[in-house]
Amino acid sequence: MISKPVRVLFVDDNQLMAGSLERRLAFEKQVMYVGWVADPTDAARVAQEADADIVMLDVDMPGDSFELARFLEHVDVVVAVHGYGPPGRSNDVLVGGSNRRLAAHLASGLRTLGDEFTIVDDIDAIPAELRGLHPDNPVNRPRAGGVQLELPARARGASPSPRDRGKVCIPPPPVIEALAASALSWREDWSRPGAELGLLG
Repeated sequence: MISKPVRVLFVDDNQLMAGSLERRLAFEKQVMYVGWVADPTDAARVAQEADADIVMLDVDMPGDSFELARFLEHVDVVVAVHGYGPPGRSNDVLVGGSNRRLAAHLASGLRTLGDEFTIVDDIDAIPAELRGLHPDNPVNRPRAGGVQLELPARARGASPSPRDRGKVCIPPPPVIEALAASALSWREDWSRPGAELGLLG
């Protein structure tokens, strides 16, 4: 349980996705939605004005490579959240990326979900293409690198069914709360004062 709500700013050019997230988080006591920004060039300024603990940035926005680079200049570490769905791994949450200390911290927080998901943070147990270790991967570009989190369909609020492909899906509340609690405790206990954590999706 976290002592105060985690303040989340969402950066995405998809207003439907932003609205879905806002509606979902409206019912969460541990997470506070503080706003939506369509232009990533405004993200750092608005995050500071809104006193955001976490900035969620869609890395697939058109023509955003320059803006993404500018955003990453303002954070110390990032958590890139992806979805994957290979057969036989419908319960596995993969915790890759170059910052293994943060990976272990996030994995510990996600294990509070109990037996619903299998948290895989042993880098050698993660398929090579999903480890997030390539130096050009945006998750590794901030000063302290970051974590690549691969969520199976169930952890994204979807199902493996083809009918869910392309649908706006938001992770279920326990997953959001576990990630938020881990992010906030990392900010308070592990990184330098004033450090910023970005969340890429």
